[in-house]
Amino acid sequence: MISQQVSFQPTAADLVHVYRCQSWHSAMRLKTLLIRMGVTTLAGAIGFFIAWGANHDSFAILLAMFARRELWIAWLLSMVFVTILLPIINQAIMPIYARRFFKQMKSFHAPLHVSWSGGNYIVESGDSRAVIPFANFHYWRECRRAFLLYQSDRLFNFVMKRAFASEDQLASLRAELKSYSVHDVSKRRPDCWHLI
Repeated sequence: MISQQVSFQPTAADLVHVYRCQSWHSAMRLKTLLIRMGVTTLAGAIGFFIAWGANHDSFAILLAMFARRELWIAWLLSMVFVTILLPIINQAIMPIYARRFFKQMKSFHAPLHVSWSGGNYIVESGDSRAVIPFANFHYWRECRRAFLLYQSDRLFNFVMKRAFASEDQLASLRAELKSYSVHDVSKRRPDCWHLI
């Protein structure tokens, strides 16, 4: 019989990894990218029309301005900034926030005991206990060093893979998640932080 219980002591490094994984995948979702690009384009267009209206009164001049290469280069650079550089900057500063969060969360300073059975995911730490039905998880993601179980796009629970005694235990958790139709989004895009 495979044990359906694991225990581990979370560390600040664990939280850095988990939050980087969550943050990167959230930032690189197609919907998020399209929203950021749309907002940037809209802000640029509003700024352009305000600048044009203040200095010019001819529509022909407006069309001539659209033909200028500098306008399109500025637009392209702003797209690169909001779609690529902002998430990378976020990854660079993520350890600061994760370590501060780790210091504030006293429940992470004691070992976490995680178990799964009877359709429930159970987390115990010190004097607290949470029982979450697997039906409450919308999806799950498997990173290189952790499982992330999402109750919403931002609220998730995690369990570090180092807590599992064997590959059979890992397979047991995966099977339990799949048996309750929790969607696995791990393979949608590769985990780009496999070198961390």
